[in-house]
Amino acid sequence: MFSLLLVMWLPRLAVAGPLQFDVALSYHEDPQGQLGVHQVRALGEPSWTAARGHSVSLGYTASAVWFRLRVDARGTDAVVPVDAIVEIAYPLLKDLQVHGSAAEVLQLGAGLPFAQRPIAHRNFLIPVVVQPGRTLELLVRVRTDTALQFPVRMHERVEREQGEQGVLLMHGAYLGVVLAMLAHNLFMWVALRDQLYGWYLGWMLFIAGFVWGMSGQAYQWWWPDSPQWNQTSLPLMLSLSLVFATEFFARFLQVKRWSLPVWWTNRFILLINGLASVAALTLPYSEAVRLAIACAIFTVPVSIVQAIVIARHGEPAGKLFLLNFSILLAGGIVMALSKIGLLPHAPLTELAPQVGSAIELLLFSFALALRVQTERRLREQAQREVIAQQARLTGELEQRVAERTAELERLNGELASLSRTDALTGLFNRRHLDERLDEEAARCRRLRTPMAVMMIDIDHFKRLNDSHGHAAGDRCLQEVATRLRAGIRLGQDLLARYGGEEFCLLVPATNDEGVETVAERLRRAVADEAVTWGDQRLQLTVSIGVARGQPVDRAGVERLRQQADQALYAAKAGGRNRWALAGSATTGTHDTAPPAAAFSAPVPAPAG
Repeated sequence: MFSLLLVMWLPRLAVAGPLQFDVALSYHEDPQGQLGVHQVRALGEPSWTAARGHSVSLGYTASAVWFRLRVDARGTDAVVPVDAIVEIAYPLLKDLQVHGSAAEVLQLGAGLPFAQRPIAHRNFLIPVVVQPGRTLELLVRVRTDTALQFPVRMHERVEREQGEQGVLLMHGAYLGVVLAMLAHNLFMWVALRDQLYGWYLGWMLFIAGFVWGMSGQAYQWWWPDSPQWNQTSLPLMLSLSLVFATEFFARFLQVKRWSLPVWWTNRFILLINGLASVAALTLPYSEAVRLAIACAIFTVPVSIVQAIVIARHGEPAGKLFLLNFSILLAGGIVMALSKIGLLPHAPLTELAPQVGSAIELLLFSFALALRVQTERRLREQAQREVIAQQARLTGELEQRVAERTAELERLNGELASLSRTDALTGLFNRRHLDERLDEEAARCRRLRTPMAVMMIDIDHFKRLNDSHGHAAGDRCLQEVATRLRAGIRLGQDLLARYGGEEFCLLVPATNDEGVETVAERLRRAVADEAVTWGDQRLQLTVSIGVARGQPVDRAGVERLRQQADQALYAAKAGGRNRWALAGSATTGTHDTAPPAAAFSAPVPAPAG
């Protein structure tokens, strides 16, 4: 929208309107500031210095300066008085006294409340009436703390009001651009949490405030009753804009990554502009504004040189920064040249800082948007690479994990097997037997079936160890375990080495006859064949104690084992190589002591 308005109004803003008056401008400098208006009127013509054109620029001066305007209406045939406006287009002049042909004095200036102006306008407007055939003379005494510039324009009142509409439209467009960009970058700052947007936001805010202060708009609309603050705000906003611009410059161009000397120069510029910002609040206006301008004169060219250095390193942002900063700088130069009379006064030259600032704000916003897009593209590319790398690593890791898991499961299986298996015989150990007691009791309770517990002990095993050694004893234990395992139902009966030469067998779901059959089969499996040990044949026998019942819990199974143990002692007392049945009474939580053991028929022990 700003670009469209600029294109539409550019032909009308590029040149000044047709001159309706002949204006002769001259000035006289009063170093002591003691001359009165009558003394000035009495000065001879050699005391006056004719201005070249319609503008005078004297820089910083403590003198009071008198300006003389002599105005003639064009066309000697004019018969009607002409309402006209004398415009002094530099709103920062602190004190102006306007003396007409009559005795009245008009007091104007940036040091007075805005409401005292005869016409509410950002510049100083003096209404006059030009009589046909007569020369209008105005004397204006000026004293100011700023650089003294006195650009003057003269218009017919109607013509000036018509031309002002385009200027106001452009001022409004500039304000719209600033507000839109501020809102956009504020949203980006909050959304992205990127401090770069915060620094750019501050730069936009303070540079816009400075431009509006220079144009007189800020005094007219924002603080019309605060002339002191109006003066203080100019060096303050200029210094703060340089602070934020310097930090934005460093972050936008990533200066520290490209050049440490440029980085430390940037830090020095940041420091001096920060000090100038503090000085704007503490020093008198004349000193504060000179310090701020000096910092700007130092900051701008040094920053341009730094951007050139960064651009030569191959950073595209350096070229973009130079382009945008040059547009802003060009706008300020055009306005300055128009104020000192080197460029003609026209609406476009007056609006040059606003136009340059608005274009710069737009281009930098596009640059930041491009930066976000570029970073997002790089981030997405990096994310794709990371995802691909993660997928590859995940595949490798999953393969390794699967291999390690399989190995771990194998080792855990072996460990679990070792933890519940007797290393010598390969049978379950007592720990596993104890863990299975609850399970076996629960099965008996659930199915309401009995079970038998057999305690098996190798006869005279200590004598065997003493006679033939522990190696022979271990060989015999292994052989007995093998024969016992061969005599049970795999997957149903549970055989475990209970300790030393003693074994325990749990036989579920069996009756008395089945128990006797199993016990006799196991006895015979050991006794019927000797164990070979070297060139010797070792004859082994076992004694077996049997208890049968229907336990309902772990304690019931444990009672059966105790009954079987007592029956084992009875079998040994009865001559060994036999089994003894403790009884058939049902055992449980409140079981009574078992009845006397019943013995199997004595079986003579084989010789040997």
